[in-house]
Amino acid sequence: SQSACTPAQPIGIVHILGTNDFYAPYNGNQYSIATSVQNSFWAAVNQAQSVPTETSQGGGVTLFQWAEGPGCHTVAHYRIQNGDHGWPAFSQQALWSFFSNYTLAGTGIGPGCAPTNGGFRRGDVNGDGSLNISDAVSALIYLFDGGQVDCESAVDGNDDGSINLADAVSILAYLFSGSGTLPAPFPDCGTDSTADALDCLQYNGC
Repeated sequence: SQSACTPAQPIGIVHILGTNDFYAPYNGNQYSIATSVQNSFWAAVNQAQSVPTETSQGGGVTLFQWAEGPGCHTVAHYRIQNGDHGWPAFSQQALWSFFSNYTLAGTGIGPGCAPTNGGFRRGDVNGDGSLNISDAVSALIYLFDGGQVDCESAVDGNDDGSINLADAVSILAYLFSGSGTLPAPFPDCGTDSTADALDCLQYNGC
């Protein structure tokens, strides 16, 4: 049920459905939720616009798009008039067009796609609000021992858009050699102005 769905963070949603789908009734029934209700729910989760735009794609297909929220998460719905449960011919292109705007973790790609939780502090790998040796250790564990991090952007100590040994070295150099500062956002919290594919699902240090 919809009441049991409690997403931990916004996520892009694309929905392709025919109006004659027997297995997923377009207008819902006692066992399923109407398409319009589903779309409104995800638009609210993503803090997207509540009213979608409508664009005819031809062939009885209409694209409804809810303008993206602050983290670049949007909702897209393709309505196939008189369509059934089968995959439409355009689905592969439509899905790639949508999902190529997101990382594998589901966050938007682009300089305007800021984390929705208030930003992060570069180098604060463990998200405790301070920069110390434990952050460099956490970065090394992430790289070499399968450790987990919630904010990849914070691990990117040199802001080159990738995570590697140089990031741990940058953090250590700042801590012990007086090598100046780390790239923004640092020392204050903020968003990453450099476009890359790294994500920041959660950061509690701000």
